Amino acid sequence: MTTESLAREVDSHIVTILSRLSALRENNAEVTDRKPPMSIEARSLELWRAVAVECFATFLFSLVVAGAAAASAVSGSGLSVLATAVASGFAIAAISLIFSHISGKNIVASFFLRKI
Repeated sequence: MTTESLAREVDSHIVTILSRLSALRENNAEVTDRKPPMSIEARSLELWRAVAVECFATFLFSLVVAGAAAASAVSGSGLSVLATAVASGFAIAAISLIFSHISGKNIVASFFLRKI
């Protein structure tokens, strides 16, 4: 198979996909879910719950990292950077697993919660 024929096949597949997407968009113009206006979303309890959880999770993360850095600085071992990095990794993994269902799924939580 030559490069020219491969490029032609890829182009035809792209055109087919785009034509099918435009047909779906035309058929389901009314069905698509639209986001509520910002004025309504700003008054929702879900938004403010997510904001509060994000603030609390950020506080916990900074507390754990600062505590790990302070503890490793006091001990004076050569592994202080590694200990701080490991504490940061475990903290962000635990916090995302605990709070991701409230503030929305994120990349770290979806990585840990994916089905194998």
